Parts: sequence; C-alpha cells; structure tokens
Amino acid sequence: SSGGRRYGALRRSGAVLNHEPRSRDPLEEPRRPERPEGGVMSAPLLELKGVAHSFGSHQVLLEVSLSIAAGEHVLIQGPSGSGKTTLLNIAGALLEPSNGQVLFSGELLTGRGDLAAHRLQNVGFVFQDFHLLESLSPRQNLDIVRCARGGTPAHTLDALLAPLGLEDRLDIPVRRLSRGERQRVA
Repeated sequence: SSGGRRYGALRRSGAVLNHEPRSRDPLEEPRRPERPEGGVMSAPLLELKGVAHSFGSHQVLLEVSLSIAAGEHVLIQGPSGSGKTTLLNIAGALLEPSNGQVLFSGELLTGRGDLAAHRLQNVGFVFQDFHLLESLSPRQNLDIVRCARGGTPAHTLDALLAPLGLEDRLDIPVRRLSRGERQRVA
C-alpha cells in the first residue's frame, strides 16, 4: 500500500482498489476516522492479509492486503476479468482464498469451514443477478430467508418491504415484477 489509501491489489488488467473512508462533506477530502480519546483505534471491521486466489493456473488475486473500519466506503474498479468479483466473494465469505487471511472484527474466518451463520448475521449482498425464485411472490421469497435465519416474525417482512414501494406487489409472482422491483426485493 502507499500511504494507506491506494492498494494495487488486483493484478490482472490494471485494476485498482481505492480505499477511502467516509467523509463528512462530499466536497471535503476523505480522511481516516479520528482516533478515540486515548489514541487507540479499534480493530478493523474487515481485514484481508496477503490474500491470493487462483482458478487452476489462472492467478486472479496476488497478495491483497487491506483494512476497512466500520463506516468506511471502498470503491473497487477495473476491467472485466481483473478480480473484482473474486475479491468481493472472498471478503464476503462466499469463497475461500487460496492463500492469506480474512478477519472480521478480529476473528479469523479463513479455514473455519462453514461460514453460513457468519454471512447471515454479518454480511449483506446485492447481487447483479437477483437470485429470486421466479414462480414465488416477493413475500414467499423473503419467507424462505426468514425461516433460514431462525424465524423473524412474518409481519416484519411487510415492514421491511413497505419503504421500498412494494406493498401492492408482495403477493404476485416475481417473474411479473420489473427489474427495479426485483432488485429491491433481492
């Protein structure tokens, strides 16, 4: 890294990882969160240390290291095939790196095995593909997730979907929703 701001982590096709913390004013230069009283920063929320990944003989990531504190924003940009999705899948515990370590709130995730509970409790994804069951309604799709998470009350689903403007679309098949409506459900 150079100055803790930019990480030339993705090695294919000149991709760049820009790591910028949230700033108070959009026109203000981004800066790291201020140290709490006593000068000690808490552990990063997400940390990758020397992460590498290959698909067969195709090396996609080579020694990616970064730390992200709670509240920071990260931009990953680069051409198709440069490793952006692979990096996000590793950071989100969907893919195990070939080498290196992934830590979440100081807890080592690498080599832990089944990370489904970690993903359910700590990770949120908005996929490019919606991963919805087309023949089911938005309510039914979310009910599957509700059951998998341990049974959030059904009335909570309505409360979650209400701000998304989908109140009158909760009980029709997903295949009849627009792309934007499907994205909001997902």
